[in-house]
Amino acid sequence: MSSQDKTAVQPVGGKTADKVFRGVAYACGILILVVLAAVFLFLFFRAWPLIGGDQAANSQTVSSFTGGATCSRCCSVLCSCLCWHC
Repeated sequence: MSSQDKTAVQPVGGKTADKVFRGVAYACGILILVVLAAVFLFLFFRAWPLIGGDQAANSQTVSSFTGGATCSRCCSVLCSCLCWHC
């Protein structure tokens, strides 16, 4: 066996590579969670006027989208758009 064959079979320094991989994987996981939290906050603050606003005005706005039509099987104003049985 030549010296090149021996070096090709021997593993590379595992402890250092494992530490680097663990650090990179941990940082990527944290980055994904931060981006996910940022998207949640963005969408939450964009939807806050609908969630915490005047519910009567919100119902009127939704009713204007559906033309005021409702389904007899459901009590939702959005039923005519969302239910499969309507």
